[in-house]
Amino acid sequence: MNEELIQAFRNASIFLIGMIKAEGWVWSSNYLREHVRCATGLKFSNTISPVVLREVAKRYPAIAPYIEIKPLRK
Repeated sequence: MNEELIQAFRNASIFLIGMIKAEGWVWSSNYLREHVRCATGLKFSNTISPVVLREVAKRYPAIAPYIEIKPLRK
């Protein structure tokens, strides 16, 4: 797992949670993907972002309640 990508999604999640609390924004995994792409320039596929978000939720329990991910397809 790419640690830089995990940290970028963590940082984007913290920003988004702050905006949810302060400005009434709503959670959006799409926003997180674009935030990470724009803020870091990291290249990744949209299919990897749910995997990264699951890892963020596992590592950072305070963020986990906010993370909404569609179930993985089998």
